[in-house]
Amino acid sequence: MTASLDDLIRAAFRDRTTDVPAPVEPDWNTAPRGRPSRRVWVVLPVMAVLAIVVAVAVVGGRDEPQGRPVTPVEPVATPTLAMRVSERKIEIVDVASGRVRGTVRLPERTTLPPSPGPASAAADNRTFFFTVLSASGHSVVARIHVDGQGRPGKASVVVRAPSTPDIGTVVPGLDASSTHQPALWGTADAVAVSPDATRLAMVAGTPRGDAIVLWDLGTGARRLWGTQADVLSLTWTTDGRRLRWASRRSTGTVDPGATRQAPPVDRPVGEGDRTPPALLPDGSHVAYVGGKAVRLMVLSPQGRPVRELGRWTDASGMRSRPTVDASGRHVLFIRNGAWERIDLATSQRSTTALRLTHIYDAHFYAW
Repeated sequence: MTASLDDLIRAAFRDRTTDVPAPVEPDWNTAPRGRPSRRVWVVLPVMAVLAIVVAVAVVGGRDEPQGRPVTPVEPVATPTLAMRVSERKIEIVDVASGRVRGTVRLPERTTLPPSPGPASAAADNRTFFFTVLSASGHSVVARIHVDGQGRPGKASVVVRAPSTPDIGTVVPGLDASSTHQPALWGTADAVAVSPDATRLAMVAGTPRGDAIVLWDLGTGARRLWGTQADVLSLTWTTDGRRLRWASRRSTGTVDPGATRQAPPVDRPVGEGDRTPPALLPDGSHVAYVGGKAVRLMVLSPQGRPVRELGRWTDASGMRSRPTVDASGRHVLFIRNGAWERIDLATSQRSTTALRLTHIYDAHFYAW
């Protein structure tokens, strides 16, 4: 019977190793001198793996902002500057003259979203916040300061929208682990900076519910509240103690200082038009009412008419959401393609040089 190849190899190995002495059995309780012990060689691969994990975490979290000391800002009596956010660029403009004071340079490794993202201005009219996309596609909010001439300084990212699993922990009925979720990260649907610019609130949206997110910009601490309402607007009370929010058909209040509270509750309000409302610090809101015959109204939190700010026949068909300044006293609104300004305390209206050029001119202002 012919030997197999395996048998021939084994026989050759035995012939070659017959005179080789067996190695001395080491003392396994004492590590050899002059070289690392086996225990060290076991730990080193683990350390290498940990180093890789940390490196990945650092790289993956490079756009995850950290809290930094923040100096509270002082409010101005009358805002003169506004941030104009469009699909192509972000500018600082003079409200009265329309003059562009400067174009904002985006933070490194960020881009503008396909549609203009939300923005907010602090009460000093010199500190502005705006939304961009990180290199990984997450909604992040950046902050800039402008000088006395309105020239913007360097922008830096301060917060990032939370993940869908995080939002799912606070939104009633949202299964954050579901594979049917279309995105792993919430989108920034609205932002509002506190009057002193030390805290920032965001509406982080998902298709099945929204989270109202609050950051302390000094510490980086974050809190979330969930609601199934389609929240469109956020603002702070004048004293900075509470947050107001509104959708087209609901309104509510969040107390950031409360250790426990029920999720924001849907409360029906009256119907305005399809333009998102502009919230005032007292919970009422400014909205356009009507179609071609337009009324600009202040509506109560329950949607009842409180005050008419103006009426006109809309010949242009161009409309953009009203914009309330950080004090809640001044409102910018569109009237026949031109932006006008009204002082809610005196009811005085004034024209501006700001214009919409056509019906698809997608931009808005934060001031």
